[in-house]
Order: sequence, then structure tokens, then C-alpha cells
Amino acid sequence: MRWELGHSVGTIPRSSDLRSNGCCIRLAAATLTDVASRFFYATHIVATKLFAMSRILRASLIGAACVAVLDIAGAMVLAFARSGAEPLTVLQSVASGALGKSAYSGGITTALIGLAIHTGIALVAATVFMLVASRVPALTRRPWLWGPVHGLGVWAVMYLIVLPQRWPQAFPNFEPGQLAGQLFCHLFLVGLPIGIVASRVLGSRDRVD
Repeated sequence: MRWELGHSVGTIPRSSDLRSNGCCIRLAAATLTDVASRFFYATHIVATKLFAMSRILRASLIGAACVAVLDIAGAMVLAFARSGAEPLTVLQSVASGALGKSAYSGGITTALIGLAIHTGIALVAATVFMLVASRVPALTRRPWLWGPVHGLGVWAVMYLIVLPQRWPQAFPNFEPGQLAGQLFCHLFLVGLPIGIVASRVLGSRDRVD
């Protein structure tokens, strides 16, 4: 009896109100589900892009490190064999592109500048190949071919375009001994390592998927 007095008939929800509330709840649930689905899809896309970028960045850094070491080592060996030049002089010669003749009197400081410039060029060469290889997977399947082809392209850019702009009286230089050393270094100490790294780091996606 107290329950009946404490709850008037007017406060009891009608069936139409219950149906209306149910529709609102279902609509809200569907909206939330759709928003959550879109959010997780966008998150997946962003994560995939970031992962792909991280692979390219990792491959570029590894490739650049390999090239920086192998190419400068090859240049030092060839310079010593030709003229007895010391390793420090080789690095200073790289720095002379930016500093001029004063690079040869700068000691270890200008040698380190030369090393930094050399490494920067190696990073550009590696990054260009990795970006293209990420779009053209065929390049990662035949690193023994496409790596040296890329190295030949790097040689052409450096020795036919860049260096002649800085030293037009000395480049291009097609003396057989010089040319053979340049091509060897760029095909097998620049292009090939970049191709192998691309195959290992970027090509692994194709093997896993």
C-alpha cells in the first residue's frame, strides 16, 4: 500500500517512451561503434606509415654507414697506391670542396669536416635508393644488379655534374686508371652495399608477407 502511494501512476514510463529511449541508445551505440572503427582504422594507417618510414630510415642509415666506411677506405687505398697520399689528406681533399685549399692546412679539424661531408653524401645516395626501392620492390630482389646500377648513377652525378662545377679544370677525368678506380668504388663500394642493405631491410617485408 505504501509502495502504491509512493509511486503515482503518472511517473510510470509509457511503452512509447521506452521504445524511443531504446532507439536513442541503439543509435548512440552505433555512432560510437562507427567512430571507434574509424579511429582504429586511422590509427592502423598511421602506424603502418610510421613503420614503413622507420624501415626506410633504418635502411638509409645502415646503408650510409656501410658506404661511408667502404668508399672512403677504397679512396684511401687508391690514393696511397697512386701517389702515396695519407688518409688525412684524402679526407682533407673532400673538405676542400667547401673550404678550398685551406682545407689541407687545417689538420684533423678539416679532415673531420671532410668525413662529415663524405658521410652526408653517402646518406643522400642511400636514402634515394631506399625511397625508390620502397616503391619498386623489384629493386630489392636483385641487389647484385640494381645496387651497382645505382652506384653508376651516383658516379655520373658526382663526376659529370657536381665535381665539374667545383673544379672544371680537373673534371670530368677519363684517364683510364682514374676512371677504373672511380667506377670500381662507386659500383662495388657504394651501389652494391646499398642494394644489399635494401634487400635485407626492405625486402624482408616481402618474404614475411
